[in-house]
Amino acid sequence: MQSISTLFSEQFSQLQPYKAGLTTEAIQEQYGLEQVHKFASNESPFPPSELAMQAVAEAMHASNRYPDYQKLRLVIGEQFQLSTSNVILGCGSINILDIIFHAFNRKGSNAVFTTCSYFAYPLLAQKSGIDVKLAHTDENLGHVAHNLLAQCDENTSLLMIDNPSNFSGSALDAKELEYILGNVPKHTLVVLDQAYEEFTDASPLSIKSQTFTEHPNLIVTRTFSKAYSLAALRIGYALANSEIIDWLNRGQQPFPVSNLGIAAAIASLQDKAYSDMVINSVKQGRKSLADGLNQLGLKCYPSHSNFVLVEFGENAGNTYQQLLEMGYITRQMQVYKRPDLIRISVGNNEENTKLLSALKTLLNP
Repeated sequence: MQSISTLFSEQFSQLQPYKAGLTTEAIQEQYGLEQVHKFASNESPFPPSELAMQAVAEAMHASNRYPDYQKLRLVIGEQFQLSTSNVILGCGSINILDIIFHAFNRKGSNAVFTTCSYFAYPLLAQKSGIDVKLAHTDENLGHVAHNLLAQCDENTSLLMIDNPSNFSGSALDAKELEYILGNVPKHTLVVLDQAYEEFTDASPLSIKSQTFTEHPNLIVTRTFSKAYSLAALRIGYALANSEIIDWLNRGQQPFPVSNLGIAAAIASLQDKAYSDMVINSVKQGRKSLADGLNQLGLKCYPSHSNFVLVEFGENAGNTYQQLLEMGYITRQMQVYKRPDLIRISVGNNEENTKLLSALKTLLNP
């Protein structure tokens, strides 16, 4: 029989399966631990709001029907003074990013992003067949506006900017983003991936009713996975001018978000007191975690996200493994070809304190 691998397209045959972060259950079983703390996947350390959980329970009664997206699109639009025609929903923002890479892969075109951008970008580029051009980072492993623009040419269809960065947590401010939007070629779509936007201290790019009239080549993607504690429900969305949204919807599968996800997302947006608590707690935890790591003599990169990136040098591999055996799952950054770095998601106060204590024991025996 002919090998199955020969039946796939050349592009598809080069893909590698996504490797999800380690689960607490797997580490408990492997090392015989009673308790495991997960600091690896930039998830929220807090559960969803009570209003969201109640909404999901109520929505279960209508799970025999296909979901209606209009109310969630309306509620999201109202957050930004936009109409439903400016909003597309997806199974996490990664679903929409996948559509974008395929939609704007014109023959001979390329996508530009930074060497330390979200690791999904090169995978999506490979999957869609679009060429890639890379821009260099600054000393804090962040994006540099003029470096990104310098890589754009007459064939650049996509300029991808994860802001804050999924790798380092660095962020461009509104002035730098406006500079990019004002100078990028008009045929280039600027995709501003704001998965961690709620946690940034950088001045934000204003998103309002005029934004996509002034910048018709701008697409903004966001998620409910981080600040709204709904990672398991897989809800993302994008904002853009109505013509772009209309085209992207043509490439979207029917019903990419469940009625449970829709109910939870609407309730989460309405429970502002709870989301503010989550965001402020994460920001405070980020500072205390970074301060504690610095006191241990470790370099933390400036972060506007819900994690810190830490330099461990040649001891990173051993430290990662030792923490794992003690019940602390972190993320060594081999996927970014920086095994000397470990990314640590912000936990709650108790988790952060325990992790710092464990590191102190390892580094100062």
